[in-house]
Amino acid sequence: MYKKGLIKTLFLLIVAILIVIGSAVFFVVDAPDKDLSHVTEHAQDTLNKNTDKIATHVKEKGKHAVGAAIKDVGEKMANQSQHGYCGAYKKTIAQQYEKVVLFFVSDECDACTALVAHIMHNQDMIPRNTAILTVDIDNKKAKKYNVDAVETFVYLDATGNEVRRWTHSKTLTHIISNTQ
Repeated sequence: MYKKGLIKTLFLLIVAILIVIGSAVFFVVDAPDKDLSHVTEHAQDTLNKNTDKIATHVKEKGKHAVGAAIKDVGEKMANQSQHGYCGAYKKTIAQQYEKVVLFFVSDECDACTALVAHIMHNQDMIPRNTAILTVDIDNKKAKKYNVDAVETFVYLDATGNEVRRWTHSKTLTHIISNTQ
């Protein structure tokens, strides 16, 4: 029951963010000749406030529960996106993308949690044909790709063959540059 409440709260926060952004886009399309800098500022302020709420939930409820909620919302949005995807590994999602980056993580890795939050915040920068999928270091995928450390990235082509691997990316830009 507790987990459902947390998921519902996070889902509502994300929906609220999307509504604010959608309203701003509608306003921009409807009034192209007006000065719209205040709309952008308002959308950014709303996003920052909701990001703070999510960070508070992470501290209060634990990284694992928040990660599960983000995963659930992310999967629902994956097929509706005009950009790439970031979320937990699922074979059905991986098969939808030409480029897949496996990001090996653990619940105890604060750097992993921070990078996932950064990627989710900047998800619109992920190219449409690319998915960044988190994989727990204890998952059998880690053995399959001979990964024994968190913060390891494995870039796969559309057929699932390894193209490149690297460690310790700190930004989404760095991850994307390794898929070019």
